[in-house]
Amino acid sequence: MCGARPSLVRPPSLPDAVWEAFKRAWGPLNASGLQRMAAAEEIARSVVSLATAEFSYMAGSTVLVGGAPFGGSPMNMPPGFPAG
Repeated sequence: MCGARPSLVRPPSLPDAVWEAFKRAWGPLNASGLQRMAAAEEIARSVVSLATAEFSYMAGSTVLVGGAPFGGSPMNMPPGFPAG
């Protein structure tokens, strides 16, 4: 792994309006399919679903929950927002 990757964890001191603007700007740059950042509930539903009996035979798999066909690509930060 090279260098630190930017984090998408919201800093506690960041105002709501700034976080919402960041999410709107980040989506089109990084999630070409849905054009938006995932909600925490969407990620949680994916994880919980994989823990059900419906997926009881699934083992050793990687499931990309990204809203678009991407993976391993560098994250694009919107102009005017800190990179990490």
